[in-house]
Amino acid sequence: LDATIFVDLNIRHPWFQNDQLEEILVAARSVKLNSDELSEISGQSITSDDNIHRVARRLLHRYSIDSLWVTVGDRGAFYFDINDKSEFAAAPVVEHLVDPVGAGDAFSAAVIDGILKADAPEQILANAVQFAAKICQLRGGTTTDRDFYQSG
Repeated sequence: LDATIFVDLNIRHPWFQNDQLEEILVAARSVKLNSDELSEISGQSITSDDNIHRVARRLLHRYSIDSLWVTVGDRGAFYFDINDKSEFAAAPVVEHLVDPVGAGDAFSAAVIDGILKADAPEQILANAVQFAAKICQLRGGTTTDRDFYQSG
């Protein structure tokens, strides 16, 4: 089975050890992280979108990652690939913000779903920021209402 390895880095100290990074990223084909995590693993301060682009490119090439998904909170998210393609999707306004817990995981779930469906990266990115924003309308990041998870 030739499977794509997707990694949502989720750096949470003290549970994350920097010495694990090389082993994790070398095996990954697609990686999701937020801008704080990008800053931490690169050792570079993230101060602008141009900076995100530079640091993301270095990370892609250093570890031979095919695609990198970088969330930037309520601003939205970026997509980068090994072929120097990049996309940005602005996050939609969340009218009834309840709780941002689970938004990053929702973003990752939508990316994985799109990868499995072989959707175009720009469509995956758009769906992922939409779903992450939708999750922010829940307390705790999940619901037992199955209709909530249907597209549309």
